Amino acid sequence: MKNKLIASILILANVFTLASCSIFGSTAETDNSGIDIDDPHSTATEKVYKAVNLITEALADCDYDTFASYCSDKPSKMEAAMPSLDEQALYDDDKENDPENELVIRHKIASTITSTIDVDSLEEKAKGNAVLIDVKFSYKDHSVLLEKHEKFINTDEFVSLLNSVSDTLDVTVTMEFSLTKGGIVLNNPDDLAVVYDYKNTDLEYMRSLFDMVTDIQMLGDKWDPITESYTDTDTFEILLTIEEPGEWYVWTYKYRVASETSPNWTNYYISEYITEADPTEIHITYTADEMFPEGFYCILFYNKYDSTIIGYEFDVYRSDTVSTTASETSEEV
Repeated sequence: MKNKLIASILILANVFTLASCSIFGSTAETDNSGIDIDDPHSTATEKVYKAVNLITEALADCDYDTFASYCSDKPSKMEAAMPSLDEQALYDDDKENDPENELVIRHKIASTITSTIDVDSLEEKAKGNAVLIDVKFSYKDHSVLLEKHEKFINTDEFVSLLNSVSDTLDVTVTMEFSLTKGGIVLNNPDDLAVVYDYKNTDLEYMRSLFDMVTDIQMLGDKWDPITESYTDTDTFEILLTIEEPGEWYVWTYKYRVASETSPNWTNYYISEYITEADPTEIHITYTADEMFPEGFYCILFYNKYDSTIIGYEFDVYRSDTVSTTASETSEEV
């Protein structure tokens, strides 16, 4: 028989409906157990589809209590496999440094779980009080990211990249349902533990995005690399060279041009955040309205992901200041 797969729980009335003698053909008194979908206006097939849909939602949410309430027995294997995480841990700003970090990653992968029903597989057991149906569970294949990224900035970056992945890993499970007073129950819940069988989820994280900057150079006609200084300039130019895998990231950064004066620095310019995709370098030129006075200057870069700062410190000299000083010295003599 040719299989027909449907990608969502699409209900068609009077199609694939079990016979009137089915275990789903009668109503029963509710005892607060199972999936309470004993709607007299629903066909038996619709009830099974709805049960699969609700169970898929519980799997994607990693909601063990809800999932367990749909089962005929306590799903012990599922309890161990399901990457359940409380609300606080999910939104902890320091979760990338949390010892439960791998659990966060597994939870995020689980959130992509979807299901596809093989409608032709729906059949009632010849013996016993049960119905079988084949369901394909799919989740995003994060190994695609591992082929390109040895390290991640943080878990948020992993999640953002995972959302763009189209490849999936699929596993088909034959689900067995039966009827109780409360509704439909799943008889083989632990068979679904395979949907959490993720590999290589203990990811590595970089200290900072700036770790992938291999070289910082000051440039320009007035720049002297020997003395690391500018003379008579109104322009600073800086170049940051980025190595792989930094070239594969979206960089969001801002920069600051300042003079290291006492007691507080004098800011000449602070940029807004700049976003660049897959850069091989960051090249900044800043020009002032007039020549910079003598002093000790810096250009500092800040990224949006952490508190790390990189940059360059250098001197600025003025030839007119040097001449004036020489003249004053001569007059004193």
